[in-house]
Amino acid sequence: VFSMAESGEAYRSYHESHDGLLTGYTGLDAAIRPGLLPGQVVVALAKTGAGKTLWLCNLAYNMRAVPVLFISLEMTREEVYARLRRIYLFHHPEQSDFDAEIGMANVFVCDENRLGERDIGALVNEFTVEAGVKPEVVFVDYLGYYARGARGNSPYEKVSNAVMQLKAEAKAGRFVIITPSQVNRGAKEGKPIDLDDARDAGSVEETADFLLALYRPDDGLANEAVVNNQAPSGKVKLSILKSRHGGKG
Repeated sequence: VFSMAESGEAYRSYHESHDGLLTGYTGLDAAIRPGLLPGQVVVALAKTGAGKTLWLCNLAYNMRAVPVLFISLEMTREEVYARLRRIYLFHHPEQSDFDAEIGMANVFVCDENRLGERDIGALVNEFTVEAGVKPEVVFVDYLGYYARGARGNSPYEKVSNAVMQLKAEAKAGRFVIITPSQVNRGAKEGKPIDLDDARDAGSVEETADFLLALYRPDDGLANEAVVNNQAPSGKVKLSILKSRHGGKG
């Protein structure tokens, strides 16, 4: 239990040297001002193949000025490296692999396949030893996969315990956690996602500080009665379903 004076001291200590973390996406950052704060959890809902992991990789590039821990439960570190390298060299085409590694030196990758409730804390401690500072943002790719190692007798219980554990880790370590979550197969291709489309959305909606939705309009073109020879746009759209700082939509 902390007094108001102690809580105020912690508040001032952080804000004297930090602003909220920015995602690098101008529209999103404007909507969630003052940015992502320590202890917050961001969940991004999306269908399979909508670009959840690629979005995390772009965030890692955008946020590379701060210490980043990228936990990939599905991909190997080589696969994560290939994606991060490709994104970096897209923005810096005249540079080399070595330049990309220096430019993203703050990003550390863990490719363990299965994590238990205590493992993220252990990884953060290992990160702190290796980097000399604790991470400011932790990516967990992805929530459903992480939930397989959580307690519970049903998928709902496992996801509930998993997202609450992530929230506990974020608060205890004073860092931001960003994790994608897969939606139900019944969600319409290429259409905006809402909370009814999310698997076990109740516990996720309650616990997440920010709930986002990613979808690709191109995925719905094949289902339209008239396509009109419309070329794919390649765009991924994002909407805010819940925001601790306001700015939904």
